[in-house]
Amino acid sequence: MKYRFAVICLMAVNIIIFLLTLVPQISNYFILQGGFIPLRLSQTPIFETGEGFLIPPLLTLFTSTFLHGGFFHLLMNMLLLGIIGGIVENITGTRKFLLIYFCGAFAGCLAEFAVNPMSDLPIIGASGGISAIIAVQMMLMPAKAITPWGGLSVYWTRFIQLTLLWAILNFGMMLFLSDMNIAVYAHMGAFIAGLLSVKLLK
Repeated sequence: MKYRFAVICLMAVNIIIFLLTLVPQISNYFILQGGFIPLRLSQTPIFETGEGFLIPPLLTLFTSTFLHGGFFHLLMNMLLLGIIGGIVENITGTRKFLLIYFCGAFAGCLAEFAVNPMSDLPIIGASGGISAIIAVQMMLMPAKAITPWGGLSVYWTRFIQLTLLWAILNFGMMLFLSDMNIAVYAHMGAFIAGLLSVKLLK
C-alpha cells in the first residue's frame, strides 16, 4: 500500500493558500502576520499576539510553513514535496511523516532564531519541513558500505557526512544566489532534525 495522503494534503493546503494571496497587498499582509519573525519571539510572550499582530509568535512556527514568496518558491517546494515526500511517506507512514515534517519546520525556524534572534525578516515556506524529509530519504537510501570514522557508529558517520554535504550545498547557494534570500540556517536546522528523526523509524 502506498501512503501519499499527507503529501497530497500538504500540497493542496500550500497551493490553496498561495492562490488566496495572489493579490500583492494580501500576500504581504499574510506574510507579515503568519511568517515567523525572530524579533517577535524575542520581544513578545509566546502566547500573546503583540501590537499589530493577530497570531502569537509561537503559532507562526506552524503558519509560516504554508506561506510562499512567489510562484517559483512554491513550485520548487511542491515539486520536492511531491517527489521526495511521496517516497518517504511510503516508508514511514502518514503519522510519522507528518511528525518529521513539522518537527523539521519548527527546528528550521528555531535555528534561524538562534542565529539571528533580532531579525525582523519573516521566515516563510515549506522548505524547512522538506529539508527534514530530504534528510530522512538520504539517510535511508541504499548506499555503498560506509567505513565508520574513528569510534563512531555507521549512523553517526553517515550523519556527519550528510550534514557536511547539505552545508556545502546550502552555503554555496547562499553565496551564488544571494538575491534569493535563502534561509540557510533554517535548512540546516531542519535537515539535522530530519537526520535525528531517523531514530524514530527503528
